[in-house]
Amino acid sequence: MKLSSPRAKLATAIMVAMGTALASTGSLAVNLSDNGLGEVGIVPYYTVRNSFDTYISVVNTSNQYTVAFKIRFRESDNSRDARDFNVFLSPDDVWTAVVTMGPDGQTPVIQTPDNSCTAPALSEAAATMPGMRGVAFTNIGYAGGSTVFPKDPGSESIERTQEGYVEVIAMGVADPADSSLAAAAVHGPNGVPANCGQITAAYLNPDQGNEAFVNQFSEPLNVLKVDAYMLRVDQGVGTGLPVTTLGNFFNPNVVEDPNNPADDDLMQQPASELPNLGSADPVSDQVVEVLGAITDFGFTTGYDAVSSLMTATAVINEYAIGGAALAKNDWVITFPTKNFYVDTASNPGAPVDPFEEAFKAPGQSCVNVAYNYFDREEQFVVPPDLCTVDPTAPQCNLNFSPRPPDLEPETPQSAICQEVQTLSFADVSVLGSGNNYGVPLEAGFTSGWMRLQFPATDPINPTTTPIQGDFTYYGLPTIGFSIKTLENGVASTQGVLNYAVTSPHAYTRVVTD
Repeated sequence: MKLSSPRAKLATAIMVAMGTALASTGSLAVNLSDNGLGEVGIVPYYTVRNSFDTYISVVNTSNQYTVAFKIRFRESDNSRDARDFNVFLSPDDVWTAVVTMGPDGQTPVIQTPDNSCTAPALSEAAATMPGMRGVAFTNIGYAGGSTVFPKDPGSESIERTQEGYVEVIAMGVADPADSSLAAAAVHGPNGVPANCGQITAAYLNPDQGNEAFVNQFSEPLNVLKVDAYMLRVDQGVGTGLPVTTLGNFFNPNVVEDPNNPADDDLMQQPASELPNLGSADPVSDQVVEVLGAITDFGFTTGYDAVSSLMTATAVINEYAIGGAALAKNDWVITFPTKNFYVDTASNPGAPVDPFEEAFKAPGQSCVNVAYNYFDREEQFVVPPDLCTVDPTAPQCNLNFSPRPPDLEPETPQSAICQEVQTLSFADVSVLGSGNNYGVPLEAGFTSGWMRLQFPATDPINPTTTPIQGDFTYYGLPTIGFSIKTLENGVASTQGVLNYAVTSPHAYTRVVTD
């Protein structure tokens, strides 16, 4: 039996067992936010390649609490840490920043004109523009030198950090009326926080350290709004990025009371690799209260719970190239929890289902894919169900390029091999990704839609509970979007206006009992 969601199965089971309809309070564990507010925001892509800059903003919509969050930039090949730090937003505050290419033309820099407190404090010396403060990205998370993660089998080049994805994870909240550290982040009439130095000094004080924040901050609340967009100034191209927002990410006591947050929190030192997407608590993607009884759909790990929200057996979107508007089109495919399953530093048992291959030299962890595409008049090259049923069929041999070196030329399958990659539908990639795979299109198929399938993935199996049974989540945890650039084609005397549009992917999701 296939279900649209675990909650549907729960409701059915309860009604059958008790013969009556019972009210439910809804999800009390990590879930995909339906209102744009949450405790975690995942930006599927950042880049400084091809002259793009990536802009990020985080809004604290609470008018009562100071919010502390971790912002982490993960590089594209293996999701190793490229740079992260802590940010403190006072009530009604917003923090904005831009990721841009540094002065050496190789190393990205995140910088901001914002006065909101960060730990560590950002430096004017690291910024590329006057009035900005920033910090450069680093390769020590994968090239050696990290106290947490050893060198991985991939490249040591800083170029790995030139694109990737972003995690914004709320660590805790505190009322400035009750917390001196929360009050230190509150802005005065001049728009400057009361005392950012007090926050950094507390972390550095051996008698205080992170424990001072643990004592004053409570569990995160669903009050963050995360936005992002990309801009290429030299071509006048800009477009928004779809953000995946997770609510109730950290709810260790199950019930969340905004008027009295629980004492538990996720506060960590700025240099800590925690919290991350494996820090979800409880380790479930649904906790439902029915007549006072708590039933949860449990997993072994927090990252399994997060992954189950994003599993997809296929990614679906439109594409278009050429034409009067000179369209170019890329897809971004991001696996935001893949590192937990393929990196032996994160998981000594890697590879772990649902991924097939551990991260290895020369810097890849490949998953087999198949795809079929249609034009705008229902015509297709590959029968739409063939590659799902038999991905080894010769007709499915529409291979991406470059072909991973571990796949033999006669292998009738395609593969994509990074944590973040792009699929390009034209000879020139819009984003100029270092992990770009070309999609060869047959003549006459310049626009339409495509289905990218993950035909050979093993499922994520949550643990069994008395009501829930054993649900199976198929596919790979996937997010992303399509970006298309166009020119308006007006006369040269008027200039040619460029513009870009993004479209979030659609997904086929399969959950069985």
